[in-house]
Amino acid sequence: MLNHYLNMIQEGRIMTRNANAPCAAYETVYGKKCPHIMGRYPKSHKTQLWNGILVDGNLNKKWLHDLNQIKQIEMRSSCEGHDENWLSYIIFRLRDSNLEKKPYLDQLVSKIEKTDSITKSAWVIGKQGRPRIVVAAKTWFGQPDWKNWWDSLASRIKQVF
Repeated sequence: MLNHYLNMIQEGRIMTRNANAPCAAYETVYGKKCPHIMGRYPKSHKTQLWNGILVDGNLNKKWLHDLNQIKQIEMRSSCEGHDENWLSYIIFRLRDSNLEKKPYLDQLVSKIEKTDSITKSAWVIGKQGRPRIVVAAKTWFGQPDWKNWWDSLASRIKQVF
């Protein structure tokens, strides 16, 4: 386990195996251990129902729909971003388990990061034994680059497959 963690640090993928979604995004963007962040954003904020799932209220349903239409991925978590600790992100798994090999995953997150100047990406084997891929940015609702990041996210992810 220690060797795995050290390898992740060496590769710039410090995200820890048991990191919850907001911590995974934090560690991916900042490249350091997450402060104590648990569960949903603790302050009152707008939410909405999308596909039977409660999501942040400022996420455009078209963005979620477009992400959900990418055949190669299975969306697992999202956050509109609320502040410098609770960043904008999505987390997904690959639908084809044959692609879940380290060289492919390293190449995938590298390609995702090259799609724009603020996106960071990482992968880790999750609790169910499958890779989780985090795509996050140091932006949140109300920031000048927030809408553009979300507007282009699905097309940028789709272009790497």
